[in-house]
Amino acid sequence: MPDPDHAEILAPAPVLTAVCVVGAWIAQKAMPLELLRMDLGVLRVTLAVLLFGAFVGLGVAAVRELVRGGSSPNPYSPSRALVTSGIYRWMRNPIYLGDLAFVAGLAVALSSVWYVLATTLLFFLLHFGVVRREERYLAQRFGSAYDDYRRQVRRWL
Repeated sequence: MPDPDHAEILAPAPVLTAVCVVGAWIAQKAMPLELLRMDLGVLRVTLAVLLFGAFVGLGVAAVRELVRGGSSPNPYSPSRALVTSGIYRWMRNPIYLGDLAFVAGLAVALSSVWYVLATTLLFFLLHFGVVRREERYLAQRFGSAYDDYRRQVRRWL
């Protein structure tokens, strides 16, 4: 019987991210597919660093705000509070957006089509396997307060 005290997600986001990254790594080793044949040097490095920075920045800001707000980043823990402050004023899923930025950063840094595909796959896994399920749970848990929050704040950006 499902536990009503946490979202019934497909798997934790770090696990889904790791599966996509490992899958892309294996595919790249088996059949390398270069993203861009031209050398973009500084531009590529800059974009990769920005994406990795977004991963770290979003993750740190989100976890800090969850803890400060009395909730937990652990998807298997009950949500004790609806956190709508800090980074959660601008987006509802900063941790997952950061995970996507990380895999996209690998795609740019490694110039690999497989990591672009892994980013796309991760988006769908997160959206349908985690986010939508968490939204149902939060709507049940917090009712109209969550509905109001959902109407005011975008899911991703």
